[in-house]
Amino acid sequence: MFNKLTSGSIGLIANSHKIQVAELTGTQNKPVLSAFGSIDLQSGIVARGKVENIEAFAAALTELFKRLGLKTSNITLGINNSDVILRMASFPKVPEDKIRNMIMLQAQEYIPIPIAELELDYVLSDEVSLADGTVFVNTLLVGAKKDMLGRFIDAFTQADISLNEIDSAVLSLGRAAYLSNNISEHKNILVLSIDIDDVSTIVFKDKYVSLARSVQAAGASHEVLKKYYANSAAAMQEDELNAIMELIVNEINMAVTYFTRKCEQSIDAIHLVTTLSDAEIIAQRLEEIAKINVALPRLFENMNIAKGINTTEYASCIALALRGLRGDRQ
Repeated sequence: MFNKLTSGSIGLIANSHKIQVAELTGTQNKPVLSAFGSIDLQSGIVARGKVENIEAFAAALTELFKRLGLKTSNITLGINNSDVILRMASFPKVPEDKIRNMIMLQAQEYIPIPIAELELDYVLSDEVSLADGTVFVNTLLVGAKKDMLGRFIDAFTQADISLNEIDSAVLSLGRAAYLSNNISEHKNILVLSIDIDDVSTIVFKDKYVSLARSVQAAGASHEVLKKYYANSAAAMQEDELNAIMELIVNEINMAVTYFTRKCEQSIDAIHLVTTLSDAEIIAQRLEEIAKINVALPRLFENMNIAKGINTTEYASCIALALRGLRGDRQ
């Protein structure tokens, strides 16, 4: 699938099925979707979000960029796999110029593998004041193994394509949900994303990230996801649908329990993001089980940048490209 107009900021993601890109031009306030496209990957090139065959991945990148005529070096890659670690942490509030050093010194307490093996970043969330006046800042730690990142970088280098930034695909989708036209109607939102290899949850509390988690599908549920992402128009059989429901209900229960205990508040709504043809059935069943309103937002529909495409399918790419247009950290 290919569509091309001009050049600008590019968001790119890759899973075991395909590479997707979206290119934006214009300004941060008036972005224009100028190009979008995808290219299918043969089995084994990318496995569960990790590059296994660098040469073949580079060749696919080259082909996709050639067909779309993409030339910009302002490219943000979104990644999500078992080598990406998301952890919520809480740190004492310090002056802005000391935040990074403090987090880097204390992050190991929250990360299960040596910090030296990771590229580590963070997203500041809300502040909490204790009775004694001490203020803590809730923080999302984002770590990615250096060797996994290196394989992506090597592939882009072989394709002679400049890579500007690497970001969490889970967080990019969270930004997409945050920017959707109806997320602001609720206070506490749980964004649930179902992809070919994994299920991700992000909880927003008063527009701040309170939880971010991604779990890889396994067994029957993974086979179902691979089957229906290869043929997204097909409807699932009842046993296949049950396998998916079991996976996502477990994740929802875990996220809701964590949030309720930590924040002593309830989830107001769930936003389900998926391109599966059974999305409405999944949403209906999830609403009945969780007793929480479940919506299927059309991400970016209100931004006048999505014409002729499935905005949900390219939501992560668009969000990554927006990050490039902004040139800021969110």
